[in-house]
Amino acid sequence: MCVHAIPHDIGRLCSRILIWTYTTNTIAVSNDCQFIVRGQVLSLYRSYLRQLRPLADPATKRDMRSWIRGEFERTRWESDIEKIKSHLSEGRAQLKRVAALVGLGTA
Repeated sequence: MCVHAIPHDIGRLCSRILIWTYTTNTIAVSNDCQFIVRGQVLSLYRSYLRQLRPLADPATKRDMRSWIRGEFERTRWESDIEKIKSHLSEGRAQLKRVAALVGLGTA
C-alpha cells in the first residue's frame, strides 16, 4: 500500500518497514512510513507559503494564507495512503497555478 504512494527511492525503504496490524479489521501502516509522507505534505505546505512572499498587499497575502491553511486542514486527518497520494498530486498541480497567479500579480 505505502510503496505505491510515495517516490520509488523512499518506497524501497517503506517496503522494508511496513507493519501490518489487524485491529478492528483495519490495516495500519507503520509510523515510519507515515512520517515520510507527513514530511512530503509539510514540504508542499511550505512551498505554498514561499510562493506568497512576493505579494505586496497584506490583505491578499492573509487571504491566500488562510485559503491554503484551510485546504490542508480539510484533509488533515486522512489516513488512507492512496488518498493522501492523490491529495499531494493535486496540491502540486495547484501550486503551479498559484505560482503563475502570484507571478502575474507581482509583474
